[in-house]
Amino acid sequence: MTGLLTAFALFTLSLHALTEHPHFPTASDPGWQREAVDWARLAGWGTVCAAIVAGWRWPAAGLAWIAVVAETTSLTWRYEDDPVSVVNTLWQFTLTLIAAATLTIPASRRRAFALLGARRMSALLLAAAIVGAVFLSNRLNRPPMLSTGQGQAVYVFYDLEATSDAVMWLYLAGIATACLIGLISVASLAAPLRLRIGALFAPVISLMVLINATLAGWMTSNNHLDHAIHLQPVQWIALVGVPLVTLAIGVLAVHRREHVRTMVELGRAVDRQRTQTQR
Repeated sequence: MTGLLTAFALFTLSLHALTEHPHFPTASDPGWQREAVDWARLAGWGTVCAAIVAGWRWPAAGLAWIAVVAETTSLTWRYEDDPVSVVNTLWQFTLTLIAAATLTIPASRRRAFALLGARRMSALLLAAAIVGAVFLSNRLNRPPMLSTGQGQAVYVFYDLEATSDAVMWLYLAGIATACLIGLISVASLAAPLRLRIGALFAPVISLMVLINATLAGWMTSNNHLDHAIHLQPVQWIALVGVPLVTLAIGVLAVHRREHVRTMVELGRAVDRQRTQTQR
């Protein structure tokens, strides 16, 4: 089920990226290669999600591993000239790797859909639709670039821009609603499933925190210089090591929790058997 949730998260991220270029690219458009890649990501992860729901786990895993190879190649080629964008997308690459790895683990057909259920699946689709609608509306109604001296107020929150405070709050309310729907859908799962999902998503969160906390100065320097500054080996060791250590801790926590639960259940079974024997 984690594979389906990860693939769905990547599908939603692809939908967000596509809203920056809300039309099908042609060879005459500037930057059409990037737009074509965004469309390919959206179609690819949409196909992976559909294959998982249909029970075609191995084709979905194959597509996910193709995505891993493609993203690795893309990151390698871009790093020499644009290391900042590569580092900023490492957490998405980690999600791609998690999706491919979890889909490779043998499981029964349609197990993910059976665990999620139709209602949770519909809720997640609704959340993705809300995110796509918010960013597409923001892209189509983005304020134009104004020359110096034109005093029009522009409200900015990460990738969202609006000329009205009310519109910005509406955008944020839509994003918050989508996040709340997703959180409720996951929170309503059984506790062991929530723990496993948290353990697999923890490396992504730790990587995002590490990049934002330690590499902000490096990114600023890159943006103000006319040449790229590449990471030092020790920084790469941290970017690779911290998520791996986080994953190991999460796996150990899940294993310990399940071991304790198994021992408690065995103890209760022994107590019930003892009570029945005494009767």
